[in-house]
Amino acid sequence: MTTTDSQKPFILYCAPFPEGHTTPALQICSHLWANDVDSNKLVELAFVDSLPSALNTLRFALSKLNERDPERKIVILSDTTYPGTLGYKMLGERGIPPGFKGPVPKTIGISVVPAMFTSVDSGPMGAALGFDQSDAGRARNKLVARLFYRFGKGPETMRQRLKDVLLQYGITKSVDELFAGHSELIDHYVGDAVYVCHDTTLQMCIPSLEFPYSDLPSHIKFAGTLPVKPISPDLVYPDWFKEITENGTKATGKRTKKVVMVAQGTMELDYDLLVVPTMLALAEREDIVVVVVLCARGATLESKLEQFPRRAIPANVRVVDYFPYDAILEHADVFVTQSGYGGFSHAIVNGVPMIQSGVKIDKPEIGLRAERAGLGVYLWNAPPRPEQVSEAVDKEEYYLGTGNREE
Repeated sequence: MTTTDSQKPFILYCAPFPEGHTTPALQICSHLWANDVDSNKLVELAFVDSLPSALNTLRFALSKLNERDPERKIVILSDTTYPGTLGYKMLGERGIPPGFKGPVPKTIGISVVPAMFTSVDSGPMGAALGFDQSDAGRARNKLVARLFYRFGKGPETMRQRLKDVLLQYGITKSVDELFAGHSELIDHYVGDAVYVCHDTTLQMCIPSLEFPYSDLPSHIKFAGTLPVKPISPDLVYPDWFKEITENGTKATGKRTKKVVMVAQGTMELDYDLLVVPTMLALAEREDIVVVVVLCARGATLESKLEQFPRRAIPANVRVVDYFPYDAILEHADVFVTQSGYGGFSHAIVNGVPMIQSGVKIDKPEIGLRAERAGLGVYLWNAPPRPEQVSEAVDKEEYYLGTGNREE
């Protein structure tokens, strides 16, 4: 049976601006296009500060799609950090643009970050308390959540700004209504609301890569990590890349050298935080080749050379400014990273153990999940000491897949 265009829904994908969110959005939209689904993408920057703008953009897009074909359904795919969708869901019928015809569009949250849900088992996102279901652990988690959300300036400001935006539309209900009574067990904040406000939220990993929460809402589903992206046939490889591809295969274990990839992601470009410590840790080791991805077009390490012997890039280090992770991880033995959830996912789908560093945003949460799943180690201090990096790279149990997984 052939599905006509009028029977296929419009897909409206909403995402915030940072590359770690737009890249997966483009990958998902490309897949939908390849399967003959009409998908459209919105990009907005910031969070609650931009909620009015993001909400207005979302409503405008809905109106225009509805004008194109009033009979076609619209499904909203929304990154779980996109603020406009929270406003849309909180407004209910008032969120529908004037003159809109047809059924109210439902929303599917797409989470390309760790589960943004304050659980009694782990406390607030960003606190990096880890997973603890003991009575003492849960008491700690509740206390930290209360202190963080009720007395922290940032979360309270976000909550008030959301309230002000809703009042502009005559909506007085509290964001706590989205938590179906769970807020009586532990305090929540606006970031949680963007995660749970959808009809269904897809967490883009498998269950074993998240904490086994006892209280995760039932409409949160695990969708698996995004697959490895095909490498563009037009990709220009560095002159030294043959050294990596001709190093033997990971599958047979017959390797001339261990390949260590290091990248800090696109959000943090102070290379003293991880790239330089890793280079110092592994410099001149004859059993290792280090591949550094600087994650910014045109970037160099010229200003860092004085930190190295002979004021030069170590002989066993190869540097590229901007390059697809997957093209290197296919050949890598370990990934030293301060990247976000995208880097975590790249390591997973390529089967590469990781050494996670960084103390900002979601980096500690990612590191804790990697350790718990037995996929690597998290270095708590940033920047890490070179000897910490060297010790972690040589931690053989992660290459054997045994790790330190907690059952």
